[in-house]
Amino acid sequence: METKICTKCKLSLSFDNFTKHKEGKHGLRPDCKSCVKIRSKILYLKNLAKHNKHPGELYDQQIPSKNSPKN
Repeated sequence: METKICTKCKLSLSFDNFTKHKEGKHGLRPDCKSCVKIRSKILYLKNLAKHNKHPGELYDQQIPSKNSPKN
């Protein structure tokens, strides 16, 4: 089993712990899955206000609802 060193946590891990990335040296991302997960969680928490917006708000503003009176 081959191993690779994660660029973030500096641990030597097996290739199973890295996701695919065509342009990488071994066809894998430079950072391990757990580091990617931690980074994603941090970015999500930093942008929590943006993520909490209801996805249908813009849709509701652009298209009238079925119950609205027709002109």
